Amino acid sequence: MPNSFCNGPEIGEADQDKKEASVLKRARAILGKGPEIMLNLDPRGYALKIDTEIAKNLDIHKDMGGYGIICPEY
Repeated sequence: MPNSFCNGPEIGEADQDKKEASVLKRARAILGKGPEIMLNLDPRGYALKIDTEIAKNLDIHKDMGGYGIICPEY
């Protein structure tokens, strides 16, 4: 069944998985080694996050769930 990226074009699950993998690969190339990066597809929040257990020890912006946010808006 096709999915959509919130108001975006409908795409198949395999294509969505490829697009997600591409985003994470490019983010890792920019950020270098470090904690695992998660892609949040919820359109109401930030897309690139770090796990709460790691984020709690870092001085970075966090969302209400405690996830570290990679690129917060200022």
